[in-house]
Amino acid sequence: MGERKIKPIKHEVRQRYPYCGLLLFVLCLLPCVAQSQDFRHRSREAIDHGDLQEGLRWAEKALSAARQTGDRQQEAWALDQIGNAYFSLSDWARALEYFQAALTMMREVNDRFGEATAIKDVAITLKYFGQFDEAAELLHQALDIFRELDESNGVMSALDNLGLLYMSLGAHRLALNFYERAFEIAKKNQNAEGIYALLIRIGYFRLELGDPRRALEDFRHALVITEDLNRPLDQAWALMGISNALDQLGQVAAAIEACQRALNLSRQYGDGPGIGSALLRLGYFHLDDDPAVALNYFQHALSVYEQYNLPLNWGMDITLARVYRRQGDPDRAIEHYQRAIDRVESVRRQLSSEQHRATFLGQHQRVYQELVETLMERYERIPGAGDDIRAFATFERAKARAMIEAIVAARLDIEHELGPELRQSERQLNVRIAELQRRLVQPSVTREERHQILQHLSQTEEEFDRLITEIKRHNPHYAALRYPEPLSLEQAQARLDERTALLAYMITDKQVFAFLLTDRAFHAEQLAAAPKVLVARVQNYTDLIAQDDRAGWPIIGRRLYADLVAPLRRHLPPNVHRLIIVPDGILHYLPFETLLVANRPRPAARDPQSHFLLEDFIISYAPSATALAELSASQARLTEIEREDLLALANPQLNTVMLAQRIPGRPAETLRSLYDDEGLQITPLPFSAAEVKAIARYAGSGSQIYTGREASEHRIKTDRLNRFRVTHFATHGLISQRMSARSALVLAPGDEAHEDGFLQAREIYRLKLASDLVVLSACQTARGRILAGEGVQGLAQAFFYAGTPSVVASLWNVNDKGTAVVMEAFYRHLAEGTSKAEALRAAKLELLREGSISTLRCWAPFILIGEADQPVPLHGRPGWLEHGGWFVAITLTLIGLLVRFTRRKRSAVNAAKRRSG
Repeated sequence: MGERKIKPIKHEVRQRYPYCGLLLFVLCLLPCVAQSQDFRHRSREAIDHGDLQEGLRWAEKALSAARQTGDRQQEAWALDQIGNAYFSLSDWARALEYFQAALTMMREVNDRFGEATAIKDVAITLKYFGQFDEAAELLHQALDIFRELDESNGVMSALDNLGLLYMSLGAHRLALNFYERAFEIAKKNQNAEGIYALLIRIGYFRLELGDPRRALEDFRHALVITEDLNRPLDQAWALMGISNALDQLGQVAAAIEACQRALNLSRQYGDGPGIGSALLRLGYFHLDDDPAVALNYFQHALSVYEQYNLPLNWGMDITLARVYRRQGDPDRAIEHYQRAIDRVESVRRQLSSEQHRATFLGQHQRVYQELVETLMERYERIPGAGDDIRAFATFERAKARAMIEAIVAARLDIEHELGPELRQSERQLNVRIAELQRRLVQPSVTREERHQILQHLSQTEEEFDRLITEIKRHNPHYAALRYPEPLSLEQAQARLDERTALLAYMITDKQVFAFLLTDRAFHAEQLAAAPKVLVARVQNYTDLIAQDDRAGWPIIGRRLYADLVAPLRRHLPPNVHRLIIVPDGILHYLPFETLLVANRPRPAARDPQSHFLLEDFIISYAPSATALAELSASQARLTEIEREDLLALANPQLNTVMLAQRIPGRPAETLRSLYDDEGLQITPLPFSAAEVKAIARYAGSGSQIYTGREASEHRIKTDRLNRFRVTHFATHGLISQRMSARSALVLAPGDEAHEDGFLQAREIYRLKLASDLVVLSACQTARGRILAGEGVQGLAQAFFYAGTPSVVASLWNVNDKGTAVVMEAFYRHLAEGTSKAEALRAAKLELLREGSISTLRCWAPFILIGEADQPVPLHGRPGWLEHGGWFVAITLTLIGLLVRFTRRKRSAVNAAKRRSG
């Protein structure tokens, strides 16, 4: 009966409301949808509070509930949450699997916010597999979508993770730019989670910069927020930062206490990575005073890594190597150091950007240095085992790797293969950068406006770098490139002739090592100089020379010779007349030619007790033996090309903004926003015009000389630079220590509206040169940011990338009159057919022998980097043409005298004939 009553009602409902069945179905599913969302929320809460397994269970329930509803969008979000749960459990492989599944489904249901979130999660996970390039590309994709949707918290998260990624690559300044932008959003949105996370990130950045006090403030502020939010795992994270900062401040007991608190929290909530990190840190506290206790901590950490199935990275190998080294077991230490280097280089090989490969390897230079130290320690005990040779191989493996690869990659000419979109993108970014720089140097710009412009400039430069990386990643020619392996000792020696020696230096935290190579001999030793003392001595020495302090620098010059050259010189064969210096660290700024050789009395000498090393040897510089081999290979390719002699640009017409920096009392703040030289003044260089006119005498008739308005940035970018053997710049050089790609030569802007007059390193990279030699007759062009392993990143390096094998550059400021004298002598000797290195040495010796020792500060800063053996064939006009006016006058006078003489003779002959007749 009840059934009869019910049926008509159902029938009636169906008739009146045809969609009621669907409505009832939806109403039945709503609880499941809400349930799936609720389960995801519970999963997130459990993970935030450290209950990781419970978080995974709730996420799996969310997926089950979503699938019951058939709601693909809810299913996608549940998949993403399961990925988050596995990520928190450090099971990155399964996390990646779920994130990728979520991404696919988010795209199917057209959930743009979900798509951006899943892309970001995939990117973060890929970083743990060493796939930094792909991770960066994906994070930028997520960032673009979040911006499109105006999702500020999503933008903040993407910026934060980009900062973390670039921090891992050693690109610290770029990382800070992302952190600061994310932090501004977090503060604006009052996002407490974002604020404490970024405080911790920025705190670690400050530790990298050596500012532990401010880092400690950041970490403590973050700890307070995590305690208020009851986030125990993030409390442990903040405590580890506090421990690191206190350790740097010398408060070891407090540092150990903070680390122990972090360990307790991580253990309480089963956070494997947190437990492992804390145990490693506690081990380091005992490494020096009790290696056995340290090893116990490290082995415990290793068992935690195995228990939680965490991938072992190079950090664990470095840790074990240090313990075995302290325990006097060099064999096992060396094994772990080599394993760590293999892991580091495995990740490095996956990076497309030369800059990121450079900063990444620079960040891990310490492992190479410690392996060299350990090998040399074992060599001292067992001299015949070949550890000195292995030490040199390790040294060479660590030096200038990114530069070598960039030189090889620069030989590819893919410009014609770029599609119109990429060409347009590159052009637009260059125009934007130039426009921002023009705005930046306007005198009317306020401090706040300058800060905003600098932020936009950094973002645009980063976009430009990403574009270049994208071009390389997707171009098959780059993919097919095979980069040279570092030279072995035998290969390096085979490239030296019997009159040449290579002196290479490595400065570690505690020791200084030197390697001496000739064609048949090899010697390695630890030098007596302490690194910190050596650094201070070199800085003091170069300052005194630049200031022409004749009382101070000779004493230090003799000391530095005793530190760096004397211990090796006794191993030099007597026939060696040429030295190739491979510097490290501060030695990049030391002109070895000026070091004073003692104990050689010469009564007629300026100083009977000493003479310059320059007087004994031809000296040049190289980034590494392998880099020199590649630069020499570039030189060999150039000899086959027919070219004109010289392209020179000098005394460019400065625009009104540049000249505004000369107003008395106005600090050069606008330009120092980009460049670091506190004494920066951009002024006209009248003697530079005379300089290029003087050197033009030694070049052939097809040479091109540009001054004033004609010495423009536009001309350099549009002229066929591969037509010239020598490219010469007589202008100002500007150096950026923070962003090496911003270092620039100052030229005239030209008539092009999109040029700013600053030919920056990032633009020089893209030039196509065929010059045997580039001469940077400007201030400080051999300086720049010193990156561990890579050396000086600046203008000289940029020209190597552009295709030249040799660069003459300067180590400090020289007035343009003194520079003109040096350059005239250099080109004169170059035109005589001597090699590049011999010509520069001859010019310096000529000035030295002319008299005043004060000329030292004029010739000393100019050094030759790269290939130095080959001459540069110049086809200067004959000397009689150089003085054509005098020649014509003398010739006409002689002709006149000859005519007079001939007439007189004829008259005398005729008179004699008349008399005889």
